[in-house]
Amino acid sequence: MPPESNKQIVSRFITELWNGRRLDVAEELFATDCVTHQLRSGEPITTAPRSPKDLKEHVAGWLAAFPDLQLTCERMLAEGDLVFTSIVLEGTRLGAWAGVPPTGKQVSII
Repeated sequence: MPPESNKQIVSRFITELWNGRRLDVAEELFATDCVTHQLRSGEPITTAPRSPKDLKEHVAGWLAAFPDLQLTCERMLAEGDLVFTSIVLEGTRLGAWAGVPPTGKQVSII
């Protein structure tokens, strides 16, 4: 797929699935044998198989803890079949997250 087409898929992932709360979009965007690559601050890049069902559960967990969560894509670069994004997550912690009770505080994750 051309880089621009891949960027459109990632844009849909952000705007429709996350911000639009349309979890069913995972079925259109992710193959059943999808492997995601994630970079977390201070940790090496990790890979994990994630089916559309896994993705829906992952997003639902975030939205249960942060019901007003919004993702903003600050940068998106594509080369070949890879798309890199810099995303800011903002929301209010109104539900339990990782076993920790809600705080009611707003968070911003860059």
